[in-house]
Amino acid sequence: MTALASAYASQKTAEETRLAIEWYERAIELGDASAFAGLGAMYMMHPDLVDKPKAIRLFKKGAQLGDSNGMRQLGLAHLMGHGVTKDGVVAISWFRKAIKLNNSQAIVNLGRMYASGEGVTRDFNEAFRLMQEAAARDQTDAMNYLADAYSRGVGVPVDRKQALVWVTKAAEMGDPWAKANLPYFQQFQ
Repeated sequence: MTALASAYASQKTAEETRLAIEWYERAIELGDASAFAGLGAMYMMHPDLVDKPKAIRLFKKGAQLGDSNGMRQLGLAHLMGHGVTKDGVVAISWFRKAIKLNNSQAIVNLGRMYASGEGVTRDFNEAFRLMQEAAARDQTDAMNYLADAYSRGVGVPVDRKQALVWVTKAAEMGDPWAKANLPYFQQFQ
């Protein structure tokens, strides 16, 4: 049910939005903890539904039931100050909880925090380590980060061959950024 709700949620019509909500609510009634994060994301980001306090309540409920994406969404909310007080320490705590449950996107989120220094002391080495871990789990955002880091020498020595390896992997997985930038990386070989 959650997959069907997610499919409807990715569409833009009012009817599809209504159906997404309906399917998420049915999934919640049947005990699907992941549906809380899906429905919460709609209330956090959908232009016709924005209700950040409701989104936070849904993320918390999913997190309480052990859903790693609810935990990750709470991390993002605290990182950006959406519906809650902006707090990098709390964001990191939620990302780490999600990571313990093998949420690879939370690894990317935490890696970005270390790369940007937002909410944490900037540490390119830790960012790179986290992105390697996420890339090993097929996160194309992490692969793109590694390609960029290798091409510019951020956290590692410049290595154009490794940059090409990572952007190629991401492109092969269908990542739009990697596909668009692959020719740029290829020119240095």
